[in-house]
Amino acid sequence: MPSGVAFNATSESFSHFNPNPLFVFNTETNKVVLTHLVEKISPDFKLNVTMTAESFLCNLPESNINYSELWNQIKENKIPTSKKVFFKENEQCYLVSFVSHQKEEQLLVGMSWTDISNEEARNARSEKWMRRFKNIYDSCPLGVVTSKPDGSLIANQAFCNWIGYSKDELQCLNKDDISHPEDKKVHVDTLKAIKSREKDFGVFEKRYISKSGHVLLANVHFSGSFNEDGTLQTIIAVVEDITEKKVTEQRLKHSLMLLESIFDNSPVGINFTSPNGRYLKINKKFAEMIGAPESEIIGAHYQSLTHPEDFSKEDKLLSELHDADSDSYHIQKRYVNNNGRSIWASVSVSEILNEDGSIKFFLSIVKDITRERETENQLRKNIEDLRKKSK
Repeated sequence: MPSGVAFNATSESFSHFNPNPLFVFNTETNKVVLTHLVEKISPDFKLNVTMTAESFLCNLPESNINYSELWNQIKENKIPTSKKVFFKENEQCYLVSFVSHQKEEQLLVGMSWTDISNEEARNARSEKWMRRFKNIYDSCPLGVVTSKPDGSLIANQAFCNWIGYSKDELQCLNKDDISHPEDKKVHVDTLKAIKSREKDFGVFEKRYISKSGHVLLANVHFSGSFNEDGTLQTIIAVVEDITEKKVTEQRLKHSLMLLESIFDNSPVGINFTSPNGRYLKINKKFAEMIGAPESEIIGAHYQSLTHPEDFSKEDKLLSELHDADSDSYHIQKRYVNNNGRSIWASVSVSEILNEDGSIKFFLSIVKDITRERETENQLRKNIEDLRKKSK
């Protein structure tokens, strides 16, 4: 019985200081002994002085309770402690508290009605949001894990599928059991930062160990949930699998390092020029051929290093390259190095395009053929000299 209600031989004391609807009946005589604020339960409820306790109950507004069964339980002295009564018509909800008192040979039973409609509505809204959260939690394609300060885990199905453990198996493990040994300190530091409120949320990269023993990489987005007294309740983590991404990045990095090594150590000159003909990047071999440091060549126009007699020949090939279906051309041309000496080169030029088809840059492979040209010239001269002598 709620506080403020006295239950003794004086029936009027039932209603003393009690703001809630109340009625008391005698189970032996089937009579209503006392009613108090019954109209709060239902304004349309009509109390008849000749009404028995049983009919009084059965005339209450329709609800989730079978009043006839309730009356039979009370008569058999199977009195419940409390019941929730939900009236269907006005959607009011009451918590009904039962108390009994033996008066001589008669049993008095009191029912006190506490309106809990607002509380039930709040609970219903809370349950609704919890169901929504659970649906999001269960259907989220990313792994979601909640862990307590002691390290115990609860995870959604996506995380279980990823890590290879069932939900029941995970509940028998803690965070250290599924973490890479070298990354356990990350958890210690994170937990310390969250507890001290240095960080309420953040992200870090870590490695997990799957049930099969494979190393899995993830970005872990975390936030802390705290009790009213400020102590840490749980850590909620959204786990984003980046294993394939990292493998791809490593492969790409390796490929770039390999290309860079080929570029730097190539036995032939390599350069990139912009669509307007200026050098963007050159390798060591090309710089050696020109006899100038890289810093002097980058930004210079290709014609500034080309022999003047070869301007028109290469300009014509460039013009044809723009207009033709071909994306490359080959030319033998002369460069002029810093000493003013001409260097013969076999040059293969390819255009590299943007996605929209415009030229991004030109790639040139330059092989020094000066010695070959000099040998050819010398051979030609020797043949000519022999021809003259034979005359």
